[in-house]
Amino acid sequence: MNLLLMRHGDAVMSYPDADRPLSLLGATEVMANGASLLEANVKVSHIIASPLSRAQETAGLMATRLGYHDAILSWDSLSPAGDIGQVLALLATSDFENPLLVTHQPFVSEFIDYLTSEVVMMGTASIVAITLDVFLPQASELKWSIDTCG
Repeated sequence: MNLLLMRHGDAVMSYPDADRPLSLLGATEVMANGASLLEANVKVSHIIASPLSRAQETAGLMATRLGYHDAILSWDSLSPAGDIGQVLALLATSDFENPLLVTHQPFVSEFIDYLTSEVVMMGTASIVAITLDVFLPQASELKWSIDTCG
């Protein structure tokens, strides 16, 4: 499996946290990094996002940018305090080839570290690609990353 992990774009500071929308900067970051995926000819088979507004909005913008027309899935386990075990179980029982998971800090960095033992600073809208063949700790390889600046 070629797993793409993305942190949501920059969001407006407001309350409640779950309803925070992307800022103009966040939408710009997402579209720019989506363009980088297009330029690199990266294919996405599924888009799955946290149910929080900023992740859903990021996923929607990525779908538009990438020409993805299927339903965007929503997993509670991709929330900021997500559940690595549950995400791995969902991925292991899926037929996803190239999923894009849109999530949050600190979950995204913890998940990358768990899979690869790599410490990656995930700025808003950053994306990493991981080759995930074995669903065990530190058994995957970090292939590349796109940071907030593209």
